[in-house]
Amino acid sequence: MTLTLFYIPRLVKTETVMLTLMWAVTLNAFIGAINARGPARVTLSFLLAILCLCASVFHTSKHVVASRSLTSAIEVSATTTPPGEVLTPPSVDTAGLAGSQQAAAVGAARNEIRQLVETSRRLAERLSAVNLNDVSQLSDAEYDALQSKAFGFRTEAGRLRERLTSLLSTLPAPLKSTGETVNDAVSQLTVAVQNYERFFKAENDGEETQRQQAFQRMAGSALAALRQVQKNLEASSDPATAAAP
Repeated sequence: MTLTLFYIPRLVKTETVMLTLMWAVTLNAFIGAINARGPARVTLSFLLAILCLCASVFHTSKHVVASRSLTSAIEVSATTTPPGEVLTPPSVDTAGLAGSQQAAAVGAARNEIRQLVETSRRLAERLSAVNLNDVSQLSDAEYDALQSKAFGFRTEAGRLRERLTSLLSTLPAPLKSTGETVNDAVSQLTVAVQNYERFFKAENDGEETQRQQAFQRMAGSALAALRQVQKNLEASSDPATAAAP
């Protein structure tokens, strides 16, 4: 590139001198044609003058186009990265970016597990509110209504289990412990629902008492665990509480 730029001024200077000489010859040819005497000399002189004029115009146009091309090439070469120079992209704070992405992932997972805990807590409260102590005093319609709740409880518990299984597979590390606690609570809810259903299939009073106690124990334990998890999640999302010693 440096060698090319070195020859450009010399090349332009030489062509300019040649064009100047051609126009001088053309001018002399027209002067000679004007001063010529006789039809033959006048015709021949003007013919030669016109040929010189055409040649001068042609080479002048060619020189102008070439000069513009050289100017464009020089401008492009001036803005082109020199050989051996490597353009480096601006530095990126990868640590800060990774931290922001992790914080966003933890926040999204916390919101999702908070919703699941809220749904599980409501189910545990409904289970704990069921009274199986005076079943023998209920009418047939009341007994059937109480027994029919088992299907709804089982369906809700199954949906909670599916949601939790999907969530646990993508849960960030800071929420793993919370996920395990919720998993235990949902498992207790599932066992409570199973004992609720089995209560109505008991063959004697002893089985009824045993399944009723298991149902109440599991539902109460799950409810206590879910309330504690909910409290911890609310505390961790509150900056003032999280900063307190």
